[in-house]
Amino acid sequence: MDQPPPDPDVVAQCHVIVQEAARIYQRELSAPVAQAYLKKRQITEAAVERFALGYADGSSPVYKACVSRGSTQGEQQESLYETAGVITQKPSRSSPGVKEWADRFRNRLIFPIRDEGGSYCGMGGRYLSSPSSFGKKDVRPKYINTPETPVYHKSQMLYGLYENQSAIRSTGKAVLVEGYMDVIGLFQGGIENTVASCGTALTDAQLTLLLQFTSDILLCFDGDAPGRAAALKAAEKCLEYLQDTVRIRVLFLPEGMDPYDLMQTPDGPAVFDRLAMNAVPVLDVLMQTLQSESPVLDRESADRFLEEFGYRLEKVPGETTRDAWRGSAEALVAKYRPDLSRLTPLMPGLGNAKTTAPVTVARPSVSRPPDRKTKALSESFMERAVWWLFRLPWEIAAPIWSALPVAYLVYDERESPATKQLAMVLRSLCTPIHTSSQASEETLDMRCFQTSGARAILEKVDRQVDFVQVFNTMSAENQKMELAAIVQKITEQAQRRRLAFIAGIAERDGFGALTDEEQTFLRRGGVKIEKIEGMDTIGDEVRRMEI
Repeated sequence: MDQPPPDPDVVAQCHVIVQEAARIYQRELSAPVAQAYLKKRQITEAAVERFALGYADGSSPVYKACVSRGSTQGEQQESLYETAGVITQKPSRSSPGVKEWADRFRNRLIFPIRDEGGSYCGMGGRYLSSPSSFGKKDVRPKYINTPETPVYHKSQMLYGLYENQSAIRSTGKAVLVEGYMDVIGLFQGGIENTVASCGTALTDAQLTLLLQFTSDILLCFDGDAPGRAAALKAAEKCLEYLQDTVRIRVLFLPEGMDPYDLMQTPDGPAVFDRLAMNAVPVLDVLMQTLQSESPVLDRESADRFLEEFGYRLEKVPGETTRDAWRGSAEALVAKYRPDLSRLTPLMPGLGNAKTTAPVTVARPSVSRPPDRKTKALSESFMERAVWWLFRLPWEIAAPIWSALPVAYLVYDERESPATKQLAMVLRSLCTPIHTSSQASEETLDMRCFQTSGARAILEKVDRQVDFVQVFNTMSAENQKMELAAIVQKITEQAQRRRLAFIAGIAERDGFGALTDEEQTFLRRGGVKIEKIEGMDTIGDEVRRMEI
């Protein structure tokens, strides 16, 4: 049964009390133990001011402020302060069996938590050893939070949202981390569009709240096993929020490091920027997890993979996003499901270019691709093509890449890892968000679609110093000409491979087994159709042609 809404007067008073407590603790931040911790963690004055940090010693100054309001209202005031979550009752040291009032937060660095409007709702506290406990083992929880109150609901709060919402709006992006210190560390590293989930697993309420400020979210997790488990859980949670205009990616930090630790290293901000560029879509996280848990090795495992991934895609509301990733999944298992290798994704074009109509799905009676050999482009050539995709500004590259029939790359994906990465990225770019002016505001922000395979390719080509130097010395016009030549070469190869595939189907099953579009494609490709005893067949010269 739903709880009745809290009394507005109580809500207002709770906000005032939490703000009062936060300001009392801010005044106590000059305490030696607090200053020692700030120095040890290299927390700057700018961060202290931005996030209104404070310190709660063991003297319960907030409870004393409560008492000072007057003895006649003492009991009522104590009850209200307890409702606001700033004081509590604890066992008395001097009188066993008796409880006494005290501040909830004692010997802790205080992180006030405000809602998006700036109202104080609650706080988190990081335990700092009191002078009397130096040298002893800490037994208290490292972090505690305000309990559930009329104004503080942990699963609905985002730490830093009020302080950093201006940066989130101006950049159009938000980074979601796990803890208070992560937000502060990134802020000190110049990354201000950051919020934290207050120590909870990502919730629907938090996602809904953050999407009110941006449609581009980067989830940041540690690279260890718990971090990857949290990322997988978050990825599952995000599925039903993936509208075509929403982008949610996952960034994995180096193992053993959290964002604050990373920012303390000399090149921390630069490393974080590179990791952000290499962040992968949440659907990629799920796809890779499914592959690792149940490798696709045969027709049965391919069917199981498609079923499991398809179940997740059903939760995605964005039709274009759903279709693009379904095409990627089908291309992934095409080696074991060749009937799917002939499917054409619904968005074969890119950017603002006109897209062609989808090709009719071929019959499932085609159980395997024909054994027709074609001369493939070298893997090094395709790796450099992937590198060009990410290194050339998108406003220059988009019209050129849009000429490539991405749907036809499926015939090379089974044999070329680089082609597979290229096709996956290009398909991912076929969403409305990338047809807007946002796409031209920075150098291929679509790097967000990189997979681990694409990252490896970029790093490999980056080490080819001579090639990179030549690229850097080329004029913009020459770069366009070079890219056009690359795309033309890939286009011709993709068309040859598709032509060979369809010709092989016709050889085996007869010309009538092809769709109208496939028959037209063969004729336009120069394949002659001969009549033998009233049946259409492929001329002998096709079997000998070098495709």
